[in-house]
Amino acid sequence: CYVRHIEIQRAAGSEKTEGTASFANSVVGFKVGETAGQSVTTNSDGAVTYTSANTAVVTVDAATGTLTAVAPGKTTITAKVASSSTFTACSASYVVYVLSNADGTLENAYLPTDFRYLAETAEEESAEKAWVVGFIVGTFNSASGEIKIGSTGAEATLGLGNTAEEDVPVNCLVCQLISETAPRTDLNLKGHTDYLKKKVWLYGTIGKYVTSSVEVYGLHHAEKYSWDGATVVPEEDTTGISNISRNASTANQYYNLAGQRVAQPTKGLYIVDGKKVVIK
Repeated sequence: CYVRHIEIQRAAGSEKTEGTASFANSVVGFKVGETAGQSVTTNSDGAVTYTSANTAVVTVDAATGTLTAVAPGKTTITAKVASSSTFTACSASYVVYVLSNADGTLENAYLPTDFRYLAETAEEESAEKAWVVGFIVGTFNSASGEIKIGSTGAEATLGLGNTAEEDVPVNCLVCQLISETAPRTDLNLKGHTDYLKKKVWLYGTIGKYVTSSVEVYGLHHAEKYSWDGATVVPEEDTTGISNISRNASTANQYYNLAGQRVAQPTKGLYIVDGKKVVIK
């Protein structure tokens, strides 16, 4: 006598337990050459597979979740947990930014994705300011809560992409243009539709702010801009001296930055006939 076939059936009315999955961090940033990645936390015994939404930015080991940076940008990593005999399928995701080596100065400005990462991870009370360089790709759409690619209808915002061909709204940086400032007057797409896909440098505050009654992470209150990464508008006055007037009694006379007359000027910056003069 022997057993030829055994069939095990789930008891009538029993159901699988709902699978759950999560990551410890919702946003991760790292640079090329650094190691990053998170393992999903799950109650399930189902097989786990990791994927990257943009392999041009980050690739991921499907089995371990280890990330490899390819180029600066943004992507989403998803862990899919397969269903098993006792758990339902589930999944979880987190955002990854590959950061450049920029430092936020005019000479080495952040990319839009760098700036957005800093905005998303900034302290609530932070008032840090920095330069960002990118390509104008659209304006902010309060209805969707994201950049509308190719839009020129808004006057108070700009959307910057890492490249002129960026067409994924969530990869772009929202930049707020305040009324009666040079960036608002000179850059708004409503009055300058030909600026689409043009490269620009902007300086403003990093963090979360409200525009069109919607909370966004981006560049708050753009204070100044540059088209070439060198000439700043409005022009910066590094000496703090303004409203210099000339009169006959001071013609061809040299004055230092403290306003004192210098009989024999040496190397340095002076005021001569109401103009700044550098002696080398």
